[in-house]
Amino acid sequence: MKFKIILCCFILVLFTSCSTTKSVDLDFKVRSNTEIVNKLTENKVDFAPQDLATLKDLKTWATYSKSNKIVVPEVHFYNKNGFKVSQKFSDSQCSQLLRNFETMENYPVNENEKITDVLNDFTFISESEILNDVDFYIIINWALLTQNNHETAFNWYNSAKNIKDKKVKVVLLNLDLNESWNITEQQKEILKLK
Repeated sequence: MKFKIILCCFILVLFTSCSTTKSVDLDFKVRSNTEIVNKLTENKVDFAPQDLATLKDLKTWATYSKSNKIVVPEVHFYNKNGFKVSQKFSDSQCSQLLRNFETMENYPVNENEKITDVLNDFTFISESEILNDVDFYIIINWALLTQNNHETAFNWYNSAKNIKDKKVKVVLLNLDLNESWNITEQQKEILKLK
């Protein structure tokens, strides 16, 4: 019961934060991996299946929601030691940084946030090799629930995949509720899903 109450609070926070920062239409429903792949194909994103991930389950999604990590589009950078770059970047700064990536090594990191911990929260749609010998991990958040914000995330993904002077692993993280989580009817009712 406690989980249900907390989950309802997270949903309320999500809707409130989205509505106060921007006028965003939300298409809030459970998605399949096929829908995710179809959206990428429809938008002509030249993606590698091993780059696609979702959160691993509803509990992880609730935890992300509680800690304000359900933000789209957004980019997270992790250095070669696996630590998160602590600098927050605006959308335009992210776009510029992904085109001129050589300055990334100059930003401070948060040693309490490690890529290994974050990757444990994901389920990859296709087999994905976890690389230990990369210069950077780049995680790009996106979701179908925000119908109008895909293009920015997809452009970031394309830019990240074109970084040539560094070894980079890119993860395109979909933050929609996923059908693989086997959400119960009771949970759907609590979440007010279509």
